[in-house]
Amino acid sequence: MLIRLKGGRVFDPAQNLNGEIGDIWFADGFIISKPDHSKMPDVDYDISGKIVMAGAVDIHSHIAGGNLNTARLLLPEQHRNFVARNLNHAFSTARWSSTEIGYRYAQMGYTTVVEPAILPANALDAHLQMCRHSHH
Repeated sequence: MLIRLKGGRVFDPAQNLNGEIGDIWFADGFIISKPDHSKMPDVDYDISGKIVMAGAVDIHSHIAGGNLNTARLLLPEQHRNFVARNLNHAFSTARWSSTEIGYRYAQMGYTTVVEPAILPANALDAHLQMCRHSHH
């Protein structure tokens, strides 16, 4: 499938692009060079006025796992059960849950967030919490 993001303000230091208006092309999930003029995109998105850049990466952030879940248990006033989400995991209705924080990271343009402080006994739970963010 050939996809074009059309007319965005592109920032890519590796390509020496510093906010020029341009198009980004994808073929089968990979960024490609502009195809020859005979090829038309299967999907075309007009992103005029939007910024196109690589997703941000946070290599050290404390947003999931037992340490934060214990802290959340100690702050029952932070739970917002009246806005309950049915995400089938503990603390999804807590204010500043890993779910809510994941949404905030995504809104800021992050594509990768690493939780470095996980005890082996808590690793499965942290992986499940972090995995859920990638599906929203």
